[in-house]
Amino acid sequence: MKKDKINNKQGKVALDKEQTNKDFVVLKDKDVDSTSTIVQIYDEGEDLTLKKENDKKNIYETLKSFIKLLAKDDILKQNLNKDVEEFLKENEANIQDKSADDILKIITELAEQGDASFQSSLGQMYYSGILVDIDLKEAFKWTLKAAEKDDVDSIFLLGEMYHKGEGTSQNKEEALKWYIKAAQKGHKEAQTLVGEMYDKGYLTNQNLDESFKWYEKAAKNGSAIAQYNLALMYMEGNSIEQDINKGFYWFLKAAEQGMLEAQCNVGQMYYYGIGTIKNTDEALKWYTKAAEQGCEVSKKELAFINN
Repeated sequence: MKKDKINNKQGKVALDKEQTNKDFVVLKDKDVDSTSTIVQIYDEGEDLTLKKENDKKNIYETLKSFIKLLAKDDILKQNLNKDVEEFLKENEANIQDKSADDILKIITELAEQGDASFQSSLGQMYYSGILVDIDLKEAFKWTLKAAEKDDVDSIFLLGEMYHKGEGTSQNKEEALKWYIKAAQKGHKEAQTLVGEMYDKGYLTNQNLDESFKWYEKAAKNGSAIAQYNLALMYMEGNSIEQDINKGFYWFLKAAEQGMLEAQCNVGQMYYYGIGTIKNTDEALKWYTKAAEQGCEVSKKELAFINN
């Protein structure tokens, strides 16, 4: 295996003599001009159990959370209506025998009364085709209303819709404005996206200081992609002081969230003692995790170690 330099997303960086002989896996650049969100936004562990109170608004608040969860999951998007219908059937008693049409009517009425959370839900429903046919103009209308009331999920979705020209004319300046607003409100996917935009100079001028700022915020907020990209910035010392120990720290954070590329890098750093104390057992653990996900570099390293 060739071991001469550390590869990263923006080129190669030569470190000191003991640190110049390692190949690092690089996370492929994300296409920020794609037709889909560039970050995974499915949050596991959200409580979907319907409350058993008689308060209808509490019941539909829980349903709203379920709807938002479905709207965020790419796998479930393939069959959203079926999932919702099954959910409603399984929890029929808890929602007072209301039909899907009844639920849509109630959500619409609450949205029309100015409730931002239900405006947000209705926008998500029309955007993803939950209980209704996809209607991007309706989705944009309700998402804009909720975004103007500072609903952070709607602010982010509005950025997406302006970015892609969904339900409205494409407007990259408006997209960037709403993405940044969502990022400023702590939306970790927006923070990651804004970091990547400044990193690559997309929708705005390249600004690595701003990129670092948003990657760091998103990384601390739990974004694995941001943790990985922040690690690369520390490894290469581009726009910030090079710090291999911090590079290892953030690679490890991303690896613990299951990111293949980070797991492979952590394996190498443990094996060669880069940014951390050399630990063959830990190296084998992380190489194995990465290899099980298909990392060819880790497979080669394991074969080399075992032979």
